[in-house]
Amino acid sequence: MHGVYCPGVLITSQKNGMSAQSLQRVLGFRSYETAWAWLHKFRRVMVRDGREKLHGLVEVDETFVGGMSTGLSGASTGKACVMVAVEKPGPFCNDSGGI
Repeated sequence: MHGVYCPGVLITSQKNGMSAQSLQRVLGFRSYETAWAWLHKFRRVMVRDGREKLHGLVEVDETFVGGMSTGLSGASTGKACVMVAVEKPGPFCNDSGGI
């Protein structure tokens, strides 16, 4: 993997996150400060300040990432589950069940 794609995959694919020291070791950065700066830049762009909870019509989907598995399906394969939720524009159902 090349460029900024590799650290992005490393940071987001770790179950408990990734430390700057681990990022430094894996990517071969000479200084801890460089790894720390990269890690914090990625963390900043992954969170949108002032975000609101999704409301209205929300579409949710999931997929499992991690290559091909034979004989097993879904969560039993050891793959990572990725879930996405998107707020859909337009009319939506309210609490009373109407549109």
